[in-house]
Amino acid sequence: MAGVIEKYRLEVSRFLIRKVGCAETAADIFQSVAENMLRRSPDPPIDDVRAFLYRAAKSAAVNQQRTDRTLDDNHLEDRCLGE
Repeated sequence: MAGVIEKYRLEVSRFLIRKVGCAETAADIFQSVAENMLRRSPDPPIDDVRAFLYRAAKSAAVNQQRTDRTLDDNHLEDRCLGE
């Protein structure tokens, strides 16, 4: 499985960079997705690893953007409250 994941690393990483706008964040997201895939039970088997990687990467990128937005909102609230 690790070899198959590595096969799509560059392609999916470029996709993530376009999604999140930061190469470092994209690399972190890809690493997390890859680790999750390697820990995943082989049942049921993944029929299309490339599609699975893209779907998982997109979901992880959306979650990261939500987290970033929440942190930004909290920071603005703190500044507005003078904390």
